[in-house]
Amino acid sequence: MPKQDRIRLSVYTAHIFDELDEQQVIDLAEAGIDLPILGFDGFFSLPKEKQAWLLDTYAKYGIEAILYDPAVMSPMEVWGSSGAMLFDKEKAGAAWYKDHPAFAGNSFVDEPGTLHFEKLGQTVEDYKKAFPGKIPYINLLPMYANNNQLTAGAWMADIAYYDTSAMDYRRYLSEYVRLVDTDYIGVDIYPCFTSDGVKTTYGDYCKAIELCAEACRDSGRDFWVCVQTCSWHPSVREPDEKDFRWQVYTMLAFGAKAMFYYVYADRPRHTGTPYGRGHEKRPLWHASKRMAKELMKISPAYLSYRWVGAMN
Repeated sequence: MPKQDRIRLSVYTAHIFDELDEQQVIDLAEAGIDLPILGFDGFFSLPKEKQAWLLDTYAKYGIEAILYDPAVMSPMEVWGSSGAMLFDKEKAGAAWYKDHPAFAGNSFVDEPGTLHFEKLGQTVEDYKKAFPGKIPYINLLPMYANNNQLTAGAWMADIAYYDTSAMDYRRYLSEYVRLVDTDYIGVDIYPCFTSDGVKTTYGDYCKAIELCAEACRDSGRDFWVCVQTCSWHPSVREPDEKDFRWQVYTMLAFGAKAMFYYVYADRPRHTGTPYGRGHEKRPLWHASKRMAKELMKISPAYLSYRWVGAMN
């Protein structure tokens, strides 16, 4: 059973795999990361013995992993689902890591639309039977997704900011709650932008968080959310430590129990990540280390309460 006694910190792109060594795992643990996602980043392209070594090393340093593993999935056969994957119960025996102490769960389709929720609901039920006590991780679209995406998934078109109403997004969340039985609602919301060299912030950031937090409160689920730790487009600025800490503590004000950094280690077309080649620890890595210590201190008190609302 994944650890539930702390505010969890996770990352996308946890490693630079052509330099993978134990020091990278030590650095990950020192930054406070204890629930990385592996598989979107080339993990399953490694030799099997190297995959096993990494999970063993995670266990050594108290880290658990969520795996995006094509070997236990099949494509979603629904219109608009290019690249979307579902758990395939017929392939469950392929999970060589099923009983590994560092195995926390599996990730499936990213940013689905309402069109996919019924099949996702079935895949979650199948997954729970095959991997009892493990996490079936699904990350939902943010409020600024357009209506086509809220219906048919992120891959339908480039996200057009401010193209959907709060009421539409409420329906999106309520359909997820109705059809997909996870213990949490997970979403990404990225606020740090730039315009003509001037720092800007997504204007409805707190409103977007509030809608997700309310859906979690009303359905008795935990709130999980991605935080921005890099840039991937000229219109998206690299967060500094103030931006980073502001995101995390704002999420805590709305009851978040787990936060996923997008992204942690160097990857193509992403700049300003906390961790670089040659074990480079950048400003956001040091910020994460400091903040993780703070979160560990407040976790016992914080997790004893459920969020009931915040002034927005």
